[in-house]
Amino acid sequence: MVNRAPVGVIDAVAVTGNSVAVSGWAFDPDTQSSIGVHFYVDGGWTGATTAATLRSDVGSIYNNGSAHGYSITFGASSGTHTVCAYGIDSDGGPNPAVACRSFTVGPNRLPVGVIDSVSVSGTTLTISGWAFDPDTTAPIGVHFYVDGGWAGATTANDSRLDVGAVYGLGSNHGYSATLTVNGGSHSICAHAIDSAGGPNPPVACRSFTVDASVNHLPFGVIDSLSVNASTATVTGWGLDPDTTASIAVRYYVDGTAAGSTTAGETRADVGAAYGKGDRHGYSRAFGAAAGSHNLCVRGVDYQTGTEAAFGCRTFTIATPSAANRPPVGVIDSVVADRTSLALIAWAFDPDTTAPIVVQIRLDDATVGTLYADMARADVDAVYGAGPYHGYSTLIGVTIAAGAHSACVFGVDATGGPVTSLACRSFTVS
Repeated sequence: MVNRAPVGVIDAVAVTGNSVAVSGWAFDPDTQSSIGVHFYVDGGWTGATTAATLRSDVGSIYNNGSAHGYSITFGASSGTHTVCAYGIDSDGGPNPAVACRSFTVGPNRLPVGVIDSVSVSGTTLTISGWAFDPDTTAPIGVHFYVDGGWAGATTANDSRLDVGAVYGLGSNHGYSATLTVNGGSHSICAHAIDSAGGPNPPVACRSFTVDASVNHLPFGVIDSLSVNASTATVTGWGLDPDTTASIAVRYYVDGTAAGSTTAGETRADVGAAYGKGDRHGYSRAFGAAAGSHNLCVRGVDYQTGTEAAFGCRTFTIATPSAANRPPVGVIDSVVADRTSLALIAWAFDPDTTAPIVVQIRLDDATVGTLYADMARADVDAVYGAGPYHGYSTLIGVTIAAGAHSACVFGVDATGGPVTSLACRSFTVS
């Protein structure tokens, strides 16, 4: 059989700024399968795709299947150019140019914008305005620099009907952002991000002053304190009214430092009540010897490092009996994203110095089982149960956006019940 060369067309070439979108169809008469299409601009390689989009019109005319449409987007410099689409022969024969089209890219225009307002409350600065790129109607990014240093970023995609009416490039070009700043006099500049990868100019700058003499101490509460075997777990929230940022929280047991965490867990109720963002929740689990203890929680001031008391609670760790004792353990840290869950923790059975098996559960579903057999000299120093009771693991698992809970369970070394050791809440964005 004689090999037949691919055929096709370029239906359209659309230019937006420096972005070029090419669409059309291509197929090989010797097969109904989709083929590859390669693109060259002015004779130079530009990119490739597969002509696999449904094109029923092509199928009805040529009776060779319908999955032969293609589209591709690429960047191009200013000036007049020629793009050619080459169909890739299914049998390894010649790959002809099935179609060519000319197009013109105008000179790249820089973004423009303004700062409408800058307001300061404590160490929180709120900035708003608008910005757009004349070469596109799509929203663009806006980056902020305070005194020349990076301060944050947002996307100018808020509705601004006034901007759309004046410039005729769509209305979704407004922006607003909340930033944390230090005391003193400063200058903030908004840099608009060019859609074509060109320069990102400062479209506007404003001066502002933060009153460094006004400082408010953090405040917060202890929501709960629970005890499981020799492990106590405390939860609550705390914030510094001078910032929306999460603050450090320190813990003291019987007057001795027992570690620190960041009050960065999502607490929508706190955000709604105080208007300082949602990430102000905290939780901490720690071991303690048998007997009565006093736990105090203190928040660390964002500006000065001064500690402010959130409250104190008493708790009691029961003296273990001669009978079988359940496993104990702590989660030191949890880090998660959409595709993985990472934990650092320790666990042991008081009835043996041998490592035990732990189960890891995500929202009540078991996602991992492993031995707690890594060296943890700190655990041995406190409990005298041997050094090999730590574990660190990274588990590949799909995690949806939102609030979740990671829990660990210890398997009793002498056949007792599987025991819940600790849980940590976290949020995936």
